[in-house]
Amino acid sequence: MLETYAYKLMNLGEFTLTLIGFGVVAAGFGVGLLLRTGARLSIKRMPYIFWVGSTYFLISVVPLAWVLTFDAIEKQILWALTSFIYSCIFLFGVACAVLAHGRSVNAYGTGGRAWYALIPIINLELFFREPLDREPVGLGDQLRNGLGVTFGLTLLLLGTVLDKLVNEQIDLRAQEAEFDESMQASSIDMMVRSMGLEEALRQIASETPGQSIDDQTILMGVRSEGAVLSYFYQMETDEVRLPDHMRMEIAQYNCDYVPLYPVIKAGGTIEDVYMREDGVELGRVSVTRESCSF
Repeated sequence: MLETYAYKLMNLGEFTLTLIGFGVVAAGFGVGLLLRTGARLSIKRMPYIFWVGSTYFLISVVPLAWVLTFDAIEKQILWALTSFIYSCIFLFGVACAVLAHGRSVNAYGTGGRAWYALIPIINLELFFREPLDREPVGLGDQLRNGLGVTFGLTLLLLGTVLDKLVNEQIDLRAQEAEFDESMQASSIDMMVRSMGLEEALRQIASETPGQSIDDQTILMGVRSEGAVLSYFYQMETDEVRLPDHMRMEIAQYNCDYVPLYPVIKAGGTIEDVYMREDGVELGRVSVTRESCSF
């Protein structure tokens, strides 16, 4: 059951997943504030900037785990991967709340303005607001504070850069999947499990573009109807029907084609329809779980 929920989560759009991520951070932040109700922990500017920078840098590394998505699908532990990532995001929210609450106490005498940390621009108020009990400090303390602030801000910057690099790695992994049959199979298996066979076939059909197969054959389009996924090819030939040897080769190819294995195993039918340029149908070749001996 958990694996099914993980599959469904992964099939959500990027924008929706981003909103969920923000929601998990906000939930963690809320829990963190509840835990700090009535607390009087006071955090000065330098430690606050240092720990916020450190925390943000660490959470920027976590999304790199998404690179393991296809491996997790193959091992049926996608639920564990997603649980780990979102647990880290939740804990990040908790940590931000604890830090912001302590900084709010230091700057305003109460933790009531900790929520500033959640709002861009306004959160800078917590970064630079002077403490209520500011006292003169010596040169050594000034240097130490300056180094702490510089280090914290550097970690924030590095975290931003790292976040972009991680996203690039994730995109690169997705591009590699387009040419890796085992990864394609894992992706389609995830679609079938989370969306159901017929909906998965509709999505496959909508995402498969027409393309040239060779100098005589063109894939004109793909259509799904129920549990049948049909590929329509146009051939430059004078034949009036597909030769028997070609029918056997096509059937064997579809049975052996790794990316479509999850579809056939789930009870789907793969059908290849060949037509001449003048519209004459040359023949249809269908394969099923039974014909492929799965």
